[in-house]
This record gives sequence, C-alpha cells and structure tokens, in this order.
Amino acid sequence: MPDIVSKVDLLAAFIISGLVAYLITPLVRLLAIRMKLLDHPSERKVHIKPTPLFGGVSIFIAFLSALIFTAKFTTPILGIVIGGLILLIIGIIDDRIAFMPPHIKLLGQLLAALTVVKFGVRVAFVSDVYLSMLFTYFWIISITNAFNLLDNMNGLSAGVAGISAVIFGLLSLYNGQLAVSLLSFALAGGCFGFLKHNFPKASIFMGDAGSMFIGFTFASIAVLGSWKTPNVTFSIMVPILVLAYPIFDTTLVSIMRVSRGQSIFAGGKDHSSHRLISLGFSEKKAVMFIYLISLILGVSAFIVTISDPVSAAISISAIFLLLFILGVRLALVDANFEEWRLKRWLQARWIKYKMPFYSRRKTGGERTAFICDKITEWSLCAAIIAIPVSNAFIEIFIAIAFISWATKKVLASISKLPLSFDIKTVAKGIRLPDTYLDMPILALIVTTVLSITNTTSVSSSFNYLFFKLGEYIALFYMVVEIFNSERKIRNVTGFLVFSCAIVSLNAVFQYVAGFDLLRHFSVSAVSESAALSFAKASVFAKLSMFRDIRVTSSFFMPEDFAAWLLVILPVLFTILFFVRPIRGKARIALAGLFVFLFVLFLSASSKGAWLGLASALFFALFIKKRKLALVLAVCFILLPSVLPDSVAERVESSMTSQDNGDGVYRWQVTWNAIKSHPVFGIGADVYHTDYLQYSPREGKGLSGYTNSSFLQYAADMGLIGIGALLWFLFMLFSRSIRNLGNIKEPFYHSLLLGLLGGILAFLIHSLFRPDFRSLQLMVLFWFAVGLSIAVQRAALRKENLV
Repeated sequence: MPDIVSKVDLLAAFIISGLVAYLITPLVRLLAIRMKLLDHPSERKVHIKPTPLFGGVSIFIAFLSALIFTAKFTTPILGIVIGGLILLIIGIIDDRIAFMPPHIKLLGQLLAALTVVKFGVRVAFVSDVYLSMLFTYFWIISITNAFNLLDNMNGLSAGVAGISAVIFGLLSLYNGQLAVSLLSFALAGGCFGFLKHNFPKASIFMGDAGSMFIGFTFASIAVLGSWKTPNVTFSIMVPILVLAYPIFDTTLVSIMRVSRGQSIFAGGKDHSSHRLISLGFSEKKAVMFIYLISLILGVSAFIVTISDPVSAAISISAIFLLLFILGVRLALVDANFEEWRLKRWLQARWIKYKMPFYSRRKTGGERTAFICDKITEWSLCAAIIAIPVSNAFIEIFIAIAFISWATKKVLASISKLPLSFDIKTVAKGIRLPDTYLDMPILALIVTTVLSITNTTSVSSSFNYLFFKLGEYIALFYMVVEIFNSERKIRNVTGFLVFSCAIVSLNAVFQYVAGFDLLRHFSVSAVSESAALSFAKASVFAKLSMFRDIRVTSSFFMPEDFAAWLLVILPVLFTILFFVRPIRGKARIALAGLFVFLFVLFLSASSKGAWLGLASALFFALFIKKRKLALVLAVCFILLPSVLPDSVAERVESSMTSQDNGDGVYRWQVTWNAIKSHPVFGIGADVYHTDYLQYSPREGKGLSGYTNSSFLQYAADMGLIGIGALLWFLFMLFSRSIRNLGNIKEPFYHSLLLGLLGGILAFLIHSLFRPDFRSLQLMVLFWFAVGLSIAVQRAALRKENLV
C-alpha cells in the first residue's frame, strides 16, 4: 500500500484518537444507559453491578476521526473502515439482545473479511489468489474471535490492544510503511483514551462491538503490513508474536472447554486472567502482568525483525516454550469449576489422546521432567515433518527440543544437590546416554577443534563447531534418550510417514492447481529449475522424460530432494515388506505412498542416487538372506543405464567438463587444499569461502563446494578428521549389524534395517554430491543415526539382552 502520510501525521493520529476517545466515552456511557445497553452480573462474570456496554463505539469514532484528519482513504483503508463498521453493528446487536447465536456472529465476521479482501487486503506470502483469500479469511476470523474472548476483565482487552497497536506502529515505521503505522497509532490512541474509563475500575465496557472491531482491525493491519525479516517464515511470525497473547488465551480456553465437553463460545471464568487471580494475583495485578507479557512479546517481534536467522529462530523458540510452560501452569489452576480438578481434566478422552502428560500422581520434580520430556519428544517429531518444509521450522523445533531437554537436565542436577556441593552429583543429573558411538563422536569434536589451528576464519569455524556440529550431536543424544520405548518409536515412525505424505500431497496439489505450497515456506527462494513441474511432464511420461522433471518442496536443488528420499525410501520399503502386522488399508496406503515417492525419485536427476538406492536395496535383501538379492540389486543398478542420463555418465560428468563446465578443476582445487594442510585441514567450514586461494587458475571460480562431501570434509578437517568420520561410520554399521542379528521382534528388526539402508544410501550419494553442506540433510542423517541407536537399545532391552 503506498504511503500517503508523513511521520508528523503519526503523532497527530495518536493524539487525536486518544483525545476523542477520552472525551466522548462519558457521553457514550450516558447514551448506553438511556438505551439500556447494560452488562448485568452473573455467575460467569467478574463484575458485580450493571455496567454500560457501548465503549466500542467511542473507540471506533476515535479511530475514524484520526483517519479523517490525517490520512487519505485509499482502497485498503476504506475496506478496513467498512469491515470494522460491519462488525461494530453486529456487536451492538449482540450487546443489545444479550446473546447472539455463534453461527450468526461468525457469518458477520465472514462478511467483514469478505469486504476487506474485496478491497485488496490479503496475505502476500501465498501467490495463488484463492489460497491467499482462504488464509486471509481464517486469520481475520481467528484474531477477531481471539480479542472477543480476551475481553473478560477490566482494561484487559483495551490495554493489550493498545500495547500491540504501538508495537505494530513502530514495526511498520521501522519498515518504512507509514500508512500502516498511521492505522496502528490511530487504533492505539483510541484504546488508550478509552482505557482511562475502563481500568482499573470500569465505568463502561467496550462490549462485543469494541472487541470484535479491535480484533478485526488488528488482523487487517497484520495482513496489510510487510514485515521485513531474514526470510518468509519469520515475516509470518512477526504479527503472530505481536498478537501472541490473545492467541494464547484463546487456545488455552478452547482446549480446556473442549476437554470438558463445553462449547468454546460459552462464557466463563476460565480464561488465563481468571486463572492468574486463582494463583493469588489481584485483578489489577493480573491485568498488569498480562500487559508485561504483551510488551515482552512485542519486543521479541522486534528482535526477530532485526536479527539473523539463527538468533530469530532461538528467540521464537524461547518465546513459544515459555508460553507453553505458562499454559501448562495455568491449566493446573482450578479457576471456575470446583469439582473439575487437573486430574479429571487429564483423564478427559480428547486431552488424554492429544496430551498424555500424566498417568499417575507425580511429585513436582517428576511432573516437570515429564513435561520437558513430552515437549522434547513432540518437538523432535515436528522437526521431522519440517525437514521437507522449511529450514526455519527445523531450527525452531530443534531449539525448542534442546531448551526443554537441557531444562530437564539442569533441574535434575539441581534437585540431586545435597546441602554441600558435589560435582559428581551434578554430573549424574546432566549425564548423557551411553552409546558405542560416544568415542567416535568425541573424536569428531577433537578433530574439529584441531582444524581451527589452521583456519583463516575463526568465526566460521567456531560457528560450525557450536551451531552445526554441536546441534547435530545434541540432536543425536536427544533422539537416543527420548525415544526409549516402542510406543515412542512407532510415533516417530508415523511422523516420518506423515512428512512423506505432505510432500506427496504437495506434488499432487501442484499438478492440479499449478501452485507449489511448500516453496512459500522455504528459507530461500527455490529456483525455477528446482521446481517440480507436472505441467511440463506427466507422471506417466516415459522414463527418458524424468530427467526433465525437477523436484518440489523447500529443498534448494533436486539432488537434495533425492538424498532425502534415499533415507526415506528404504525405511518405507522394509516396513512395507517385512513388518507382518501391517495389513489391509494401511498396507495399501503405505504401498501407494512408496510408489509415488519412487516416481518422484525418478524425477530427481542426481549423481550417485541410483547407486545409493541400489546399495540400500541390496543391503536389506542380503541381511534378510533373500536368494534373489544379488540379481535384483544388479538389475536395479543397471536400470539407469538404459536411460539417456546413465549412472556411468553421471560419474563421468563429475570428473570431466560436463559438470558445471569444469569438473576436473574442482578436483584440482580440492586436492590443492588437502595438500596445503594434510593433517589438520584448512579449518572447519572454511573451504567454501577460501577455495579460490587453492585455484590453479587465477581468477577462476565456481561454487564453493566440491563434487564429494567426503573430499570437502577431508579438505576442511584433514586426514585425522576424515579418519574420525570413517571410524564413526565403521562403528555404526559394524555394531548395528551385529545387534541386528540378535533382534527378533519384526518391527524393530525391519525399522533398524531400513534406517541402516537409508544411511548407507545417503553416504553413497554423498560420494558424488556435497550433501554435508545441507542443514536439512544433515539433520535427517543425525536423526536417523540417533533413531537407529534408540531402536537397538529398546529392542535389546525388550529381549533382555542388555
């Protein structure tokens, strides 16, 4: 939306709106009394005497007055005003008749949303018109109802709205969107002007008319603004963070009411504000506490706006984890129902299925540890789903899992402290699970540290050590420790299948609608050459046409998508063919998913992909002692040779000028880097920035990645580094294959077999591709390694072999 105001108008809008709201609210109060628009006390309300309900009118008049004097009514602004007026009228009718059926109110909200969309206000992160409209309708109706439900205590909705409006105003001012900033400050002035008459003692309420108008205006402002952040995902999170408390309160109330079999639209004293009072807060202190939380959430939105992706992901993760902990704590409070204690709530069927937090009465420390375990488990499962969706979501979920996991460790160590400090007691509390990969992992850390002695970029090397390798190792130990039972392992396997279904549905949706939904959640834009285009080539095309199809989702290159499939397909294959309990519709669905993903694999032109998948197939059949294993694997390897782009050609292209114009040059650069520091390497994660200094041709440059992940690792970490990596892989496969022979339970045996096959296929593919540089692929690799260890521990423990 073009800017049609100056910075001076922003202050004028705030002052005009505030003064108008402050001055006309007493007059509106008298009018409400004459019209008998009063909110009468009841058992589900906090106030004890009839109070006028016309406050929303004064806020609307103040908002409109500020716009009349300071802004030109462009099409979007006019749409917001008209939509707000529609909800104001519906709210007045609702206040007048005391109760309006929820579906009628919902229709009014939909009408307002249709109006504002018709005037050009809709989300911009989705390019498809119809999807954009659906997202806009959902967002506007959700936020409108969130503020409607939040209006349950004196000054709460108006104060939170005023703080959030100021935050929106400052954010849009920072982004140079003065028109959006003016709308925000006009709304903030109206809320603060009305707040003087509504807090701490209320002479008038805003009513449904005010709360729905405020929620609608906020939702429209959030859509209208363009929140500049490191990537698209974080820009979506900015308005969510600013409005997080109304969303949090609505979510908490909805879950609690559904668990009791109530309608979420039913009134009651079970909101977060009421629960704070039950904790011992006075009404005023409870409202002030919520103001403070809203301010913190607004500051976090600023941090996300100005920070790099890693800092932004950590900030978002921390905020949502704190909100989750606050929600769990408030859920423990008996706010409105004397007979309905926490134990009853947790036994409710819906909550018991969705959030199985407690199975028996636990002490405070046990309860906290259990909650932390559940947060970690579900965050890790969510990270698996996020791998083919977005790097940002991966970082967020892993950060949430790590914070929760580390919190449990710290609390466990503190709880075991005696009166005198004992370092052994603390170490016992934070101890990591013992695995046969502990020493190889320690070797990986040591070789990474040693490589820093030769680095030319200390910051890059330390960043790799703490934020890449450290993250992968933490992920490994979290997976090993958390997924320690058959139920949890089956759950995470289900999430793995679900992530495959998401990718498949996205591919089908792109074929039908011509729109790639997952591309819009990617950290970086996906190039046109990396997009799967079913419009150009049908899935039933000849095999020779598969090389013209490219792969969808947030993977930057089709080869990365192929590497993801190399880990996934062997797992699906072994579960499908070797797990006997899977029968009927589940087996048919799994088989269909496997076939469809295999078709997508055919579309991913990738060096070493066929060889990797063939090796995984041969590995699985060889372990199962199938007689046809060798014949089938050989046929599978030879199959690509009948295609125009054969395996031989792919390997040859990595050695010749067919690869990006100069394959031999890449090998020469890598070899020069290895020769310069053969023992400790040139430094962790340095090759891709310093490779030009090892070029045999002055001024010649390609991308900073080699043809092989292992060669680039050798250049970065030296011979001792690649030796530590090979030791790690040798220990993984040798011990896993030995344990595989002792595992008799079909599910564990087949899942472990599929995981090892997928890891093997990925490693073979990495011989021909720089897969180690991809966050998505390395998270999947370390997750698969950790899950394979977890499966072995659970299976051997079940069979009493450990």
